Amino acid sequence: MTAILLVPGLLCSEEIFAPQLPTLWPHGPVAIANTLAGETMAEIAARILKDAPPRFALAGVSMGGYLAFEILRQAAERVEKLALICTSARPDAPEQTAARRKMLDQARAVGFERFLNLGADALTHPRASRVKTESF
Repeated sequence: MTAILLVPGLLCSEEIFAPQLPTLWPHGPVAIANTLAGETMAEIAARILKDAPPRFALAGVSMGGYLAFEILRQAAERVEKLALICTSARPDAPEQTAARRKMLDQARAVGFERFLNLGADALTHPRASRVKTESF
């Protein structure tokens, strides 16, 4: 069985993968990467690799896909399979990196759940139904 490593996107917790876990478990052990340990993509990827199994199937969502590319750069020989979901192969422009850092700083300052509730309107389409984090 192949170990499976899931990498969530920016401001996502492990909860994003909860619906998929029962389907994935029969295929191998599943781990969800910690994307909060490090300041740069290279540092975060190195930390993920430190905690990862020797070989694994890798799936990254959004910013998790950026990290998947960095994991491949650092240790391609450890990745058996790759799934990229809603991500880009292009690096961030400096403005995108600055905006991402600002968002993370704000989330750290007020707390993750409060930040999500305060910022949900900016992250969702106006016609989308709003789900508060407490429902998870």
